[in-house]
Amino acid sequence: MILYFHRYTWAIIRPQLEKEYGFSNTELEQIFAFFNFTYGIGQIPGGIVSDIFGAHIFLGSIIGLWSLALICFALAGSFWVFCGSRLIFGLAQAGAYPSLNTISSIWFAPSSRTTLQGFVASFSGRIGGALAPLIMATVLMGHCGFSWRTALIIMASVGIFFAAAFLVLFRNSPYLDKRVNKEERALIKNGYEKKGRVAWTLTPIVIATFVLCLWLFKLNWITVSLMIVGLFLFLTPGVKAFFSSLVNNKHEPDPNETEQTIDGAKPKKRILKFSKAAKHRSYQLLVFQQFSNAGADIVYTSVLGSVFASKGSSIAEIGVYASLPLFGGAIGGYVGGYLNDFAIKAFRSRRWARSSMGFLGKALATVCLYTAITQHSAESLAWGLFVVKFFSDWSQPTVWGTCTDLGGKNAGTVFSIVNTTGNFGGLVIPLVVGPLLDHYSTFEMVNGVQERITDYGPMFVMVGIMYMISAVVWLFINCTKPIDPEEA
Repeated sequence: MILYFHRYTWAIIRPQLEKEYGFSNTELEQIFAFFNFTYGIGQIPGGIVSDIFGAHIFLGSIIGLWSLALICFALAGSFWVFCGSRLIFGLAQAGAYPSLNTISSIWFAPSSRTTLQGFVASFSGRIGGALAPLIMATVLMGHCGFSWRTALIIMASVGIFFAAAFLVLFRNSPYLDKRVNKEERALIKNGYEKKGRVAWTLTPIVIATFVLCLWLFKLNWITVSLMIVGLFLFLTPGVKAFFSSLVNNKHEPDPNETEQTIDGAKPKKRILKFSKAAKHRSYQLLVFQQFSNAGADIVYTSVLGSVFASKGSSIAEIGVYASLPLFGGAIGGYVGGYLNDFAIKAFRSRRWARSSMGFLGKALATVCLYTAITQHSAESLAWGLFVVKFFSDWSQPTVWGTCTDLGGKNAGTVFSIVNTTGNFGGLVIPLVVGPLLDHYSTFEMVNGVQERITDYGPMFVMVGIMYMISAVVWLFINCTKPIDPEEA
């Protein structure tokens, strides 16, 4: 949550830099892209360092480091210092997800790890991103009257405080933490938790987020319906687990239990060869799909604040409008996960369940996007993008599930390559978006001051094309043919 809370401050910073320094769209996207460069190349080294030194010192240190990088950005005053701060910011954040993956495998029972990872990767990340513009622009800058620099320093200070708390309270293993008793250690190592138990324990957070949305925003019947559906689908596993525990206390087999050979020995784990993965047709398509998908979604991180500023929105309104699409993405991620499992049962075909969910999510996002950009008011555009992100992000669980299907025991390696490709898309597309926006910019005199007027329509058209390409590619991905059948 802190990771995305800090990362999505750029949506508010971008229009402030344009106003204060007169940077062109190309220069602004270059500053933005420096983050993606070090974030992309730093993930694998970050994972190695985390494995060597442990998540305790490493993750605590990099949270503090990227928070300090934000403070450096707030104190900077030139193009290259801004770029340097973004380089450090991206490099520090690169090690977070590898560390979190290690933590989930050490600290949580096998039967609850996937639910936990989905909550961290989809819901918490999106909510952190949604809160960033809301708190920075609407609260700190709009209501409190702080400058963007002061607001950014305040938000960075939250990260420094959290880093200190993490270093004091966290331990690398349950066996190193005196607060963990032997029964808890046994549960973490071998335990079996009822299906849906983790979802049930996280329910208060989800309900609080739902109520926050209802309180903050003027909601129409479409968005209220989406929120209710998302909340219902999230609560369903927990409710089932609660009632099933009342009538059935039988031991459930753990699907993640370590397999053994006939003689009882553990199977030897083989390393996936990159050459074999690179020749796999469906994997090639999945990687291409992720490049297109992540590249298109980068506009929500980068340009959205400037889009609403161009429509004459106040800084307080920009914070609300820029947060709406990310709330839509958080809900869509959960709905997509539920519908994916439902489709597998209904179709009785994992291959077409995955492909149809990926296709429908991106295709519906494309249609809704072209409807949204025809809206004249900033509020209507924000709600339109809420629906776009809902459908776009419901394909996220499909990506994770397909990586598992194709990778088998090497699913982690398969996912890391797919994720790195997405980051590469996040690096390349901003470098295209900047010149594209400058090409469709004009200068006009407003109250005696020359201002740049940018047409963001062509950028959204490009995003829609990338969504549609991603949708079509999903139809040709066959998740039932693993990269290495022997390791599936």
